[in-house]
Amino acid sequence: MATYEAVEAVSFPIGGAILKDIFVVINTSGQVVAAANGAAAIGVTLEAVTAAQYDSGDGQVTVPVALIQKGGKCAVQMTATSAIAVGDLVASDTAGTAIEAATADTILGVCLEAAGVDADQEVITILFHSPGVVV
Repeated sequence: MATYEAVEAVSFPIGGAILKDIFVVINTSGQVVAAANGAAAIGVTLEAVTAAQYDSGDGQVTVPVALIQKGGKCAVQMTATSAIAVGDLVASDTAGTAIEAATADTILGVCLEAAGVDADQEVITILFHSPGVVV
């Protein structure tokens, strides 16, 4: 079961609907959005916000984000297209979901739970890594 331990959460404004348990970055408008492939994410969303919730908030909606900090454990959504093993280094894919880190990716954590290819996109636990480390 995916868990959260020793994480600091901070709320950030969002620019639209966003999923729970995905890696995020801050865009040029100061809003959190899904991290791109291999990006240096700031953290993982702790709640989802639907388009309807965003629209009803007149653009003033925030979402709590577990900040990436060394030693913290966090749940993150796994990509649906590849498997990951315990001990694999983790990065973000184009949707902000977890993938095994590849060359030139920013390492965001270490996988603590194995997951296979799954269209339901399992949520796994990762141990946050010091930000900025590149494979």
